[in-house]
Amino acid sequence: MTENELGLIVLSVTLFVSTLLIALAAIISGELGSRSINHPNHFVGIRLASTMKSQATWVAAHKASLRPAYFAAVSLVPVGAILLIFVRQNPLAVTVLEGVLFLACCVWEAVAIVAAVKAARAVEAASHKAGTR
Repeated sequence: MTENELGLIVLSVTLFVSTLLIALAAIISGELGSRSINHPNHFVGIRLASTMKSQATWVAAHKASLRPAYFAAVSLVPVGAILLIFVRQNPLAVTVLEGVLFLACCVWEAVAIVAAVKAARAVEAASHKAGTR
């Protein structure tokens, strides 16, 4: 095994672990926030102005973020794990594919954040509408 192949194997494993950690962090954050275990704070969760306005916006945002986060974890992490089986046969191809999976995971987490913001804004709009009547 050459140094280049070893470097590609290390990079493949690093990309897989990064994908796994991003997916797990999104799911844990969403689950804690959606169950009111984790209240609006500046440390854990989707910390945007629209999600931190109230407990209701916090919970709605985290509930909305769960579906894309779970989809990313269930669809991408197993594929990445299976790819690692073949890393010794073709390190370059596996590294490229692990990189694509990592980017796809990041895109799905961005989708989760957009869903969270939309849900938080909808809850805020509904509470303002109910308060003005």
